[in-house]
Amino acid sequence: MGASLMFTDKAWMQRLAIGIGTMVIGAFIFFQTKDFTMFLAVAIGIYAIVNGIIVLVTSIKTNLSDKIKKGMVIRGTVSLGIGAIALLMPIAFAKITWTFTIYILAVQLLTAAGMQIYLTIQMKKVDYPVLGYIIEIAISIMLAFLIFTMPQEIGMTIIRVVGFLIFAYGLILVIKAIQTHLGSDETI
Repeated sequence: MGASLMFTDKAWMQRLAIGIGTMVIGAFIFFQTKDFTMFLAVAIGIYAIVNGIIVLVTSIKTNLSDKIKKGMVIRGTVSLGIGAIALLMPIAFAKITWTFTIYILAVQLLTAAGMQIYLTIQMKKVDYPVLGYIIEIAISIMLAFLIFTMPQEIGMTIIRVVGFLIFAYGLILVIKAIQTHLGSDETI
């Protein structure tokens, strides 16, 4: 295979670039040790906003009872509000607020989990698929527990694990892109 063929497949090049970019981001996150509380607060704040939007859209698109929809709207709105506060409050008030913000987010995670437990029970009664909601509840409760019990230590651990996982995912993308480009049928 000639060198000129190596660069003709744009999809391969895009996958390779995404993989390399993902590896760089993962390595940066893994080795970044400063301001982890700020990073964690921002990450969970963004998650709360995205989750709130998803819950609100789901409440509109599903064919569930008005009682369940109302609960979902409340949960989505609270999640959006807390996420926005998590992102905007620290910008307005400086570094001390980051630790306070992380505790607010832990309370939000527990509140959302509590509301989701009720909603999941109601959804299960009408045979709506609930596995994803059960996983979300478990993750929210575990993360909140870890934040309350050891916010400094858990922040660093979470960041390092996430960084490692992102780096590993990027490495897999790079390997798959190269295998695809070389026409290899082998899988990792």
